[in-house]
Amino acid sequence: MRLRTVVSLLALLAFAPAVYAADITPADFSTVKLPGADSGTEPRITVDQNDNIWAVSNTSSGAFVWKSTDHGQTFKKAPNTWTQEATTIDVDIIAENLGEEVPRIFASELDEGGLNFPSGYSDDGGKTWQDSQGAVKLADQDRQWFAVGPKDPITGKPRVYLLFHNLASGVAQHNMWVSTSIDGGQTFGPPVPTAVPGSDAYQDLQCSDSGGPSNITVNPKTGKIYAFFTTRAAPDPAKGAVDTGGCGASVFGPLEFNIVNGTRVWVATSDSGLPGTWTDTLAVDDSKTGQVVSQQLAYGALDNKGTVYVAYPESPKPYPDLTGSAVKLVWQKPDASGNVSAGGWSKPATLVPAGADDSGNPINGSDLVHLVAGDPGKIAVAYYQAEGGGPNNSPAPEWHTHILQSFDALSADPHVTDVDVSDGIPAYTWSASNMMGICHISVKGNTVPAGPADGVIGGLLCSRSTDVWGIALDKECRVLATWPTGHGGATGEDAGTYVTTQQTGPRLCESDWQNP
Repeated sequence: MRLRTVVSLLALLAFAPAVYAADITPADFSTVKLPGADSGTEPRITVDQNDNIWAVSNTSSGAFVWKSTDHGQTFKKAPNTWTQEATTIDVDIIAENLGEEVPRIFASELDEGGLNFPSGYSDDGGKTWQDSQGAVKLADQDRQWFAVGPKDPITGKPRVYLLFHNLASGVAQHNMWVSTSIDGGQTFGPPVPTAVPGSDAYQDLQCSDSGGPSNITVNPKTGKIYAFFTTRAAPDPAKGAVDTGGCGASVFGPLEFNIVNGTRVWVATSDSGLPGTWTDTLAVDDSKTGQVVSQQLAYGALDNKGTVYVAYPESPKPYPDLTGSAVKLVWQKPDASGNVSAGGWSKPATLVPAGADDSGNPINGSDLVHLVAGDPGKIAVAYYQAEGGGPNNSPAPEWHTHILQSFDALSADPHVTDVDVSDGIPAYTWSASNMMGICHISVKGNTVPAGPADGVIGGLLCSRSTDVWGIALDKECRVLATWPTGHGGATGEDAGTYVTTQQTGPRLCESDWQNP
């Protein structure tokens, strides 16, 4: 295993000097390859109560977890895993504090055997696993996310929340669903819809009009649940079109399926996860301009005072050209009950400016943002940054992994330090649109032109980048991330899955607030 240390200052000075604050020292990161993990993965990462780092990813034998006891310098694969049948790359992992010396590790994968989420938990450091039961074993489930809440008053074990969406059945009726475990992930109760019929969020979700949820998180002090997801919407009613939500978006644009280039970001909140307790609030709305604000993810996070943040990419142009996308941020301080309101969101702030050439034409850009927050206004975003692309994406750019930090993110114009943590290892080489499955296929020697069916082609037949990777904070509020390589990216011994850990530099908070 090779240890790679990135000298961040040079990377910073070469990137976006307009947003650099000279009084902020950039962090230094080290990046190592996860031994035995495949390329083309969607790895996730977490930290347990003892400050050990846990990652989950894929091998040819299925999904496994890896553990690091030396802050990411080395990782060791657990000897066993939970029951799986036909493993896919959709995985997730969380750590739970049961009050014992050894934490509980809970991990999951999306399985083609039943199109559901075989999941398991280990209370002995990954040596043995018990299979979870309940809503993880349904059907037609896609893109699972898990979050840990406070201990349940009945069982004394942490609550675990599962967020997912229904896939093929979403053509008829689509929703974002949350299932609750009151016993630390051993069993999950029935799924509860987060959007109710008649609401704007529900209308947006119909006709399968979302690529899936972005993530879920819980305030560890209050138990308030926050789920984030993206949708499209029909054109602005003021321009003469009736806003018929997701189905209307398919009329006025491509009929997308599986891969949906969203123009809106929603935040669903609940105190308990029970039916009838969910409220949906629109955080970002670019439906009037048609600019894409998801590219599969618009990541949400809470700081240690409960402020809600949403980081997202924003394309300069509408679908299907995603070239030059910026990274934006909105935030809101909830009320005393943890509720957010439609009118309470900040104006979007730019963390990474849109990519453009000397003539102002879109070039390169950013993609797949992942967010974490510490003290108020202190955030980090892991994302892919495109480099070396030409006009009209010829040549196609290389995508490199970056981590940016801001310590005044609550300001209208946040200062940002940005570090290329890839050590020259390209994750992908592709156009921004190809990264999100926007392509054309050849039928009998003819290229299928762009049109209403183009989105279905992209969602079912076109190659694309993996969508999800991981970000977390350790107990000292240092940033951690895990990320893969894929199509056109690293080859040979450089291909695989990586873990990046902050070694020195400013930290996002003063204490471990996630385990109160």
